[in-house]
Amino acid sequence: METELSTKDEVMKLRLKATDLKHRLLEVRSDLQRLRRTEKKQKMKESTPPPLKERKEKRKETGLNNYNDNKGDSFVPPTLDEVQAYMDEMGEHRFTALRFWNYYEARDWVLGKVKMRFWKCVLDNWCHTENERSKRHRGTKPQPAQQNVVTFNAYRPIDRTGTVSREEYERMVKEGKL
Repeated sequence: METELSTKDEVMKLRLKATDLKHRLLEVRSDLQRLRRTEKKQKMKESTPPPLKERKEKRKETGLNNYNDNKGDSFVPPTLDEVQAYMDEMGEHRFTALRFWNYYEARDWVLGKVKMRFWKCVLDNWCHTENERSKRHRGTKPQPAQQNVVTFNAYRPIDRTGTVSREEYERMVKEGKL
């Protein structure tokens, strides 16, 4: 009887030790997760860009603000020759320059509700979308032009080029041609 009690006590002690070890393991895992989160936050702080003021000052120093070749915030619309010259630098087609210039000249160089600031950036985006559009339509075949010989009082087409009236159709059915 005593041996049974001692084995039951030993089993209980082992179970208590196992649960204690499980709790300690969970604590270590949560500590590890907390440590990883703080490391991740630290990395994020290190990798975030500097505040806007610092970036603006840096751009002024390096001269990156002059992308539009304008000084200050006043926008001067480009001439068609300027657009064509910039597109020649980029290696684009001249007909796109005329389309771009006409499009924005008609809209008073406004993007949505905001006055345009950098026309070269807008032109870059314009060329990119034009190229994407031409890539998408490159595989499609143009539809052949249809010839409308008789469009009124047409009942049933005989061939690709023309149609017949109802009376002619009925006559052809009677004769057995159709």
